[in-house]
Amino acid sequence: MQEVYEAVRWADTLLVACPVYFASVSAQLKTVIDRFQCAWAAKYLLGQPWVAPEEDRRAVLLAAGGMKIRRHLAQVRDVVRSWLVVVNYQLTGDVLLNEVDERGAVQEVDGLDGLLREAVASLIDRPPAPMAGGTGRRTRGGDERAQSEPDSC
Repeated sequence: MQEVYEAVRWADTLLVACPVYFASVSAQLKTVIDRFQCAWAAKYLLGQPWVAPEEDRRAVLLAAGGMKIRRHLAQVRDVVRSWLVVVNYQLTGDVLLNEVDERGAVQEVDGLDGLLREAVASLIDRPPAPMAGGTGRRTRGGDERAQSEPDSC
């Protein structure tokens, strides 16, 4: 899990992809999200978020499931968005597909290329955000923030 924590701390963007099972994210993704309780405590109890809000970190959600009810996809988005708020990433785009239960069905979705391009554009169509403290570039272990962060959750 330490590798996942570090990846989230240092990534410029996140792409979260998952199947939809019973109107929610997969058990594996939910387990990862739940393990970020330590990030919640750092942000809300200690006042030391892992990622500074001014860093403008962004994320996109890709989710697909076989159900016909679209509101189930909104529930998936809510779970992921709640986690992203804790780690100070903004959900800037999503591609949420329903009725794609059969193998290869995703490839048959009308307009999928456009949906994916729009979601990716929401990640990259922006000027670079300066680092908190004015360093301008993240380096692992090389700035004040990295030295003050706990080594583990």
